[in-house]
Amino acid sequence: MTPELRLVKGEPADDAAPTRFSPDRMVPVRIAQVSGVMAILSALAALFFVQTNELRALCWGGVLFHSCIFLWSASSALGRASIRYALGSQRLEIERGLIARRRESIDLFRIRDVVLDQGFIQRLRGLGNITLYSTDQVEPTLVMLSLGNAQTIYEQLRDAASRARQQRVVQIDG
Repeated sequence: MTPELRLVKGEPADDAAPTRFSPDRMVPVRIAQVSGVMAILSALAALFFVQTNELRALCWGGVLFHSCIFLWSASSALGRASIRYALGSQRLEIERGLIARRRESIDLFRIRDVVLDQGFIQRLRGLGNITLYSTDQVEPTLVMLSLGNAQTIYEQLRDAASRARQQRVVQIDG
């Protein structure tokens, strides 16, 4: 039995404040911290403590390696810091960007499937990747990477999408 489509005027009543969540950024932050310290220690060793040219070249190679790892992990942490999600009763809001912002939303009744992927390390830390498959025109597949408390968010998304499909409320302006 297909639920009827009801039209309501104005914004549908939201019982509770939206659930807000964002990707976990502690892993890339910790990697950036360790790599930054290692790059500094390698540079100090090359400048002050190492006497031979072979070992000095090896230390400068360590500086280069750890600097690249630092830049990669710092950019990953910034990328994760620039994404925020808010789950309301009717839609999922996605906000991206640190300086310039882009905001989009997916109506929950359009979500067809919610998938939770967790690797071994992610399961130990309570993290996970959630993939949404929807009938949305702009973003039919949305992948939310490295979310903290992923199991709870997965269940909330799945239940909210199911409720929204049953209600099938569409807002009209007027």
